[in-house]
Amino acid sequence: MTEKFNIAGHVDYGSGSVVSKTILDKGKAGNITLFSFDAGQGG
Repeated sequence: MTEKFNIAGHVDYGSGSVVSKTILDKGKAGNITLFSFDAGQGG
């Protein structure tokens, strides 16, 4: 069965900053991390 996943609800927002949250950590196999960028950040 497929389950919907609302990405926006899983990472916080930080004014003037970049925020990250690891949602899946498989050790040596890798991980999945979500990022939230405020305007003018990350580039």
